[in-house]
Amino acid sequence: MIGLIGELKESDLCRDTIKGIIAPLRAMYFDAMVEGEAVLNPALKLRKYLPPQTDMRHARPKPLNREEISHLLAVVKEKMPFWYPFFLTAARTGLRLGELLALKWPNVDLHSRLIVVNQAMSRGKISTTKSGKSREVHMSQHLTDTLRTLHLKRREEALAKGQREIPEFVFLTPASTCLDAANVRHNVFWRALSLAGLRRVRFHDFRHSFASLLIEQGEDLNYVKEQLEHHSITITVDTYGHRLKNDRRAVDGLDDRPSGSKMVAAQVESASDGVQVVGITGAPGGI
Repeated sequence: MIGLIGELKESDLCRDTIKGIIAPLRAMYFDAMVEGEAVLNPALKLRKYLPPQTDMRHARPKPLNREEISHLLAVVKEKMPFWYPFFLTAARTGLRLGELLALKWPNVDLHSRLIVVNQAMSRGKISTTKSGKSREVHMSQHLTDTLRTLHLKRREEALAKGQREIPEFVFLTPASTCLDAANVRHNVFWRALSLAGLRRVRFHDFRHSFASLLIEQGEDLNYVKEQLEHHSITITVDTYGHRLKNDRRAVDGLDDRPSGSKMVAAQVESASDGVQVVGITGAPGGI
C-alpha cells in the first residue's frame, strides 16, 4: 500500500485525491474482516505517507504551455480523432468541464464565432453556470471551422437514421449519449495525456492554459476576465498576474532622457576636434 501511495505521488496527485483512492480499499478490507477473513487492513495509518496538505486558495495552477497544448491536440487528432473537437474547444475557450458537457448547438453561433455559455452539467443534471450568469466566449477561426464540420457530420448522421433533428448537445459519447464528467477525466483526458507523453494535470488546467496564453501574448486583462467569467479583475490578476511579461525596458523608460544642459554637453562632447561649437540652442544662457 505504501508503494501504491508512492506511485500516486509521482503522478503529482494531491493529498485529497490519493485519500479518495485509498478509502475504498480500506473499506474493502474492513468488509473482509467483518466476513470473518483473517486479514489485516494495510490501508490503515497511512497518513504520514501522504503528500502534505496544500492550501488551494494560494496554490498556483500548473497549466500546459503553448507547445504542450499544440502537441496534445496533434496527438488527439491523430489517435483519438472523435475527441478532437472537444479538446480543441476546451483549449480555445477556457470553458469549464461542466460547461462543455452542457453546451448545446443553439448556443453556438458559427456565423458570429461566439459561444453563449449559460448552463453547466453537474452529476448528470443541467444547472446554471458557476456565477449564475451567461457570458459570450469568442471562437478562433480554426475552432469555428472544426465545429462547423462537426455540425455537418451530425446532420448527415441524422439524415442517415431518418431523423429530422440532430442531438441538441454538441459533445456526445461515440454511442451518442451524454458525456459523464468522471469518465471524461479518467478515461479520455488522462488517456490523451498518456498518449502524448505529457505530465498528468487536471482537466481544469485547460482553462488556466487558455488564460495564461492570452496574457502571455499581451491581451488585455479585462478581456481575459470577461472570457473566463471572473467576478472581478482582482481574481484574474491574483491568479495569472505572474504570467504578465516582465521586460526590463519598461523600467529603463523611467530613466531621465538627455535634455537641456545635458544635451549641450553631449553635443559638445561629440563635436569633432578643432571645430568650434557656438550658440547651441537649448543651453541655459548659451555657451
